[in-house]
Amino acid sequence: LRNIPFDIIDEKYRDEVRREEEYRLAKKNWDNYIHWATNRNPKRKAMEEKFGYDGKAASHVFRIMTEGRELLLDGKITFPIPNAEEILKIKDGFYEYDEIIEKAKNLEQEFERWYELSPLPMKPNINKLEELYFNIVLEKYYQKEMYGNK
Repeated sequence: LRNIPFDIIDEKYRDEVRREEEYRLAKKNWDNYIHWATNRNPKRKAMEEKFGYDGKAASHVFRIMTEGRELLLDGKITFPIPNAEEILKIKDGFYEYDEIIEKAKNLEQEFERWYELSPLPMKPNINKLEELYFNIVLEKYYQKEMYGNK
């Protein structure tokens, strides 16, 4: 049904077609969820049942937010991350679910301020990116010409 242009469907059937498409999408999402729930990592499932959240997923969110903050404000990312202990606490379920949600909301709100303070441009320099791309392609081409197919 998705490949059929909506305007060629008789008007009296459009609502039914729309509902059918919504049902198919909901069914697909449900099937994907059941597949995930059935086949997920048992340790992570147990952690989620114990703490109310997936510590590994939560730790990734906070790691990415931390790195995003540093990238926006300093233009770089430090490795290893300075707050590794805090990230491990999140991963190990140290915080309650409500605390995790509150921390994430606070960081998300801070991003608006960090965008304003950032020395980085808000948009990429497309001309510079194209120049870099073509230089890489040309360099690879000349390497093949000089050294064969390596």
